[in-house]
Amino acid sequence: MLARYSNRGQEQMSSTNQNPAPRDISAAAASWLQTRAVLRIILLVLALAALLWVVYRLTTVILLVVLSVFFAYLVAPLVDLVQRPIRFGSRERMMPRGLAIAIVYVALFFGIGAMIYLLAPQLAAQFPEFRQQAVEYYRTITSSSQRLNQYFMQHRMPEGVVKAVNDSVLGLIAKGGEIVSLAVERMLGLIIYLPWLVLIPILGFFLLKDADSFRRSALAMLPRGRLRWRGDEFFQDVNSTLAAYIRAQLTACVLIGVISSVGFALIGMPSPLVLGLIAGVL
Repeated sequence: MLARYSNRGQEQMSSTNQNPAPRDISAAAASWLQTRAVLRIILLVLALAALLWVVYRLTTVILLVVLSVFFAYLVAPLVDLVQRPIRFGSRERMMPRGLAIAIVYVALFFGIGAMIYLLAPQLAAQFPEFRQQAVEYYRTITSSSQRLNQYFMQHRMPEGVVKAVNDSVLGLIAKGGEIVSLAVERMLGLIIYLPWLVLIPILGFFLLKDADSFRRSALAMLPRGRLRWRGDEFFQDVNSTLAAYIRAQLTACVLIGVISSVGFALIGMPSPLVLGLIAGVL
């Protein structure tokens, strides 16, 4: 009898040693959950860093695509206008979209070419005059500032007043120089991207021609039902908002440039076209 009880006790002790305690199991599980969370964060950071690196390396390509999208949004209303259905008797026929885009491109490039032909000689003639006038204005402001300082010294004006006036004049000169430099840098920077004048219309052509196909392909990735319907609404809202924003910005730039040029010419300012171009670019 005693041997039986002793054997049973030994079996219970061995089973207790073989099966770990519930507290140890929960601690191990909690430790694994923390480790998995840390690993997820590390992988997420690495993926984000890789994405940023790819975006940085492809900045030029991304900018080219973005400009092509902007160009497509600008030309899209003209393409839709040309592609409107035309009634022949009792039938309506619609021009192929590719042909409509080609017609718009020809008209657009012809108009831009005529504008460059008419305005380029005047701009080329006014740029040297503008540079000379800018130098003369700078000299005039500098000499006026010096005379103002002499006047203050003769009448023993407080140093605070003198310093405030000098800071205002110097700030005005610096601000004017920054504006002119920024405008010149932007216009010169456009020269580097002259090959894009060919690439952007080409990419814009495919975007205009296959825009519906791109939208349908993107929606096909979503499951059928409410989610796809929401996705379609989202694309339509983004499309209308982005199109309105781009066209409004271009219209504002053109109107500011034209109104500024006309206003400067009416008041007799030298180099009105150059000043209007700078105002439109800024």
